[in-house]
This record gives sequence, structure tokens and C-alpha cells, in this order.
Amino acid sequence: LFDIQADTIFVNLILLGFIGGIVSFPLTPLFSYLSRRHEKEADKFAAEMTENPDAMATSLIKLSKDNLSNLHPHPFYASFYYSHPPVVQRIREIMGEKKYKRG
Repeated sequence: LFDIQADTIFVNLILLGFIGGIVSFPLTPLFSYLSRRHEKEADKFAAEMTENPDAMATSLIKLSKDNLSNLHPHPFYASFYYSHPPVVQRIREIMGEKKYKRG
């Protein structure tokens, strides 16, 4: 049909992309979990360094509004696809750090 021989690099690239997608799909939750764990640590570090978790929470809310983020995603969807913790969870954890420092 397109006069492509089976041993060309284009066929190999297409096969690699197809097989790579099949292999990476089941690993998506693992990669998402690792990314969320790093983001949680980054949030904790930022809250400690700035000593102003209220400003950080306000910034997260503004970013969520600007990006039209889903504030309450389904837990399964968030655990599978989200590279960052949901915004509400991030704010709760930041405010928890604030209570812990002041309490």
C-alpha cells in the first residue's frame, strides 16, 4: 500500500512506540505515586523554608482556579494519573504543618 519494507526504521519506531505504550501503561500508577511522593516532600520543604504556609495555600488555590483544576478528583483517577497530590490534600497537609509548628 505505502511501499514500506518491513525492515525500515519507520516500522521499527512504530512497533517500539506501540510496545512501549503497552509496557508503560501498567507502570503508570507507580510513576505517579513516586512523583506525588516527591511533590509532597517539596511542599513540606517549601512550607518550612518560607515559614508562611498561608501564602503557599493561597498560591495553590490561585493556580487551581487559573488552570481550572479539579479540586476533588476521584481517588482512583488521581492515584493513577495525577503527578501531584490533589490541591485540597496539599493544602490540608500544608496547614497541618502549620498547626504542628505553632502547637
